[in-house]
Amino acid sequence: MFCVQGSRDDIAGDGVFWSRSASTLTPKHARLMWLGDQLVSWDAHDGMKSALLGMLQGGLSGLGISHSDVGGYTATPGRHRTRELLMRWMELSALADAVFRTHQGNRPLHNAQPWDTPELLDHLGAFARLHGCLAPYRRTLMRESSLTGMPITRPLLMHYAHDPVASNVATQFLIGRDVLAAPVMDRSTPRVHVYLPPGDVWLDVWTTQRSPIQPTGAEGGGAEGGAEGLNPNPNYDSRGYGAWVTVDAPLGWPTVFIRRGAGKPAQAAAAAMREWAVERGGLPGHRRMYPMDPVEKLVLGLY
Repeated sequence: MFCVQGSRDDIAGDGVFWSRSASTLTPKHARLMWLGDQLVSWDAHDGMKSALLGMLQGGLSGLGISHSDVGGYTATPGRHRTRELLMRWMELSALADAVFRTHQGNRPLHNAQPWDTPELLDHLGAFARLHGCLAPYRRTLMRESSLTGMPITRPLLMHYAHDPVASNVATQFLIGRDVLAAPVMDRSTPRVHVYLPPGDVWLDVWTTQRSPIQPTGAEGGGAEGGAEGLNPNPNYDSRGYGAWVTVDAPLGWPTVFIRRGAGKPAQAAAAAMREWAVERGGLPGHRRMYPMDPVEKLVLGLY
């Protein structure tokens, strides 16, 4: 509190600070949170996945505006930040974070840095611009957060609380009510499995194409229509909860969907993202989106 008071005395105009530690009173005093010193790793315990998980859990506790260090912070002997991790974290933060901010980490010489190669600098610039594309939409969500406490970045369960699958998904998220993002969060992975929650029709942001399989409840049925439990499509979820799709996601092209019937701010954000894609030369021509293989779904325990 002493530091905050000092800032008030010395600085005129607007300012912002962020906090890491929190209590039940924190949202009243610190609107912007920071997720702490993640390891420079992919794991869910204290790496990239934990940054997203912390943001989603914090959002349920009233910490509605948050961000992480792009690329993580803590390197240890034998553990350093790779270029791939840094690039994938840029993709995550451009979509999930209220503030897009890199960090050298505690061992800068052991970590990949944005200025190491032209490829990394280009990637940083591209995703800083993508973060900017979402700025008007985020401002709308920030106003909503100030009035209601709803977070900008939301777990699926916040809008699909009746769906037990949505309650367990921790590697994808909603941006507001209308945009669903599923960035790659595993090393050496050129694709991502995406869960589309029920009751809505989902469109690929980059192409405006409908997902090749839709959840039940969207237009009154599953991908093929028909009564629950009678659909012949093996990708159809007979419980009626949602649909799994697999999407190619090469470096530089995270997976993003928009809900059909989305509000004007979300539609404008999606249009800005498509303009961003055109400026970069458009999507890779070989990119595919298809129903998830039922055997792989079984192996991964997603039934």
